Amino acid sequence: MRLVLFSQLFMILLLALPDSGFSQNPVKARTETGKEVLLYADGKWKYVEDNKETSSEVKAHNKSASAKTLSKTPRGTFEVWVDESKWSGPSTSDGRMQFRLKTGDAYILVISEEIGIPTASLKNIAIDNAKAAGSEFSLIADETRVVNGRELTSLKFNATVKGIQLTYYGYYYGGKEGTIQMLCYTGQSLFDKYERDFTEFLDGLVVH
Repeated sequence: MRLVLFSQLFMILLLALPDSGFSQNPVKARTETGKEVLLYADGKWKYVEDNKETSSEVKAHNKSASAKTLSKTPRGTFEVWVDESKWSGPSTSDGRMQFRLKTGDAYILVISEEIGIPTASLKNIAIDNAKAAGSEFSLIADETRVVNGRELTSLKFNATVKGIQLTYYGYYYGGKEGTIQMLCYTGQSLFDKYERDFTEFLDGLVVH
């Protein structure tokens, strides 16, 4: 039941299209002191998140030695190497693969497409959709990583969906091989507990 609930909440956030209305797309402005703020149609405003982790240094990541089970994506030329002692799955439907940590409430959705969307565009789409579908959106980290020899984008962000506070952590890649999103999610209070397991799973992505 928990898997179904989290999957439904996740898909609400992932697949929702951004509204064109001003209330969903606040205007950026700058204060006299130089700080960037977001202005909303209802008169509310807030500072642009300045706790976001950004890094100009590209971090290299490689597949874990314990990730020995191969799952090929239904679309695109991607491989996902999994430690089956930790993760159950995949359950596959309509080009998507779902995994669940065997010992906790930690979930992963892998979405692949044959069409190659540029990685930068894919990242922007993911952020726009998350802002439109979830309240209290906060981007925690946006960085470039080299995973098994391929450069991609890693995002972490918080969002509240249907009143539930969730943290999302994902890898995004697009190129001639296709497009892939590997998206981990759990409750905000649980993320620190599962972050290492998530990173190990994500680092099992191999692009051919």
